Amino acid sequence: MKVNIKDVLSNGEELLIRAQQARWRPGGKEIVPSQVFVTSSRIIIETSTMLGIKKDYQSISYADIMETELKKNVFSSNLTIFSRFKGSLHIDAIRHNQGQEIESYQ
Repeated sequence: MKVNIKDVLSNGEELLIRAQQARWRPGGKEIVPSQVFVTSSRIIIETSTMLGIKKDYQSISYADIMETELKKNVFSSNLTIFSRFKGSLHIDAIRHNQGQEIESYQ
């Protein structure tokens, strides 16, 4: 069964921003890049393994986010989300404008 992001969303939750990790930039994943979804109530990070067969979802509600850090590199940005209970979540090699949009939303 293939899981779609719409299957992960709660009733009434809206998808606002979608950002994908770069394939060919430094820090990116060539085969199956990760994705970040910003919804009306939380941030969801989708990580694929086993050539995209297995997908893991990590979510952080806005109430649990302590801060976000955006590090701009030459070709892309690295986003780190610090959570009260889950530690920090990282996603590397996302576009500069997508990283700024995610950081400014929360």
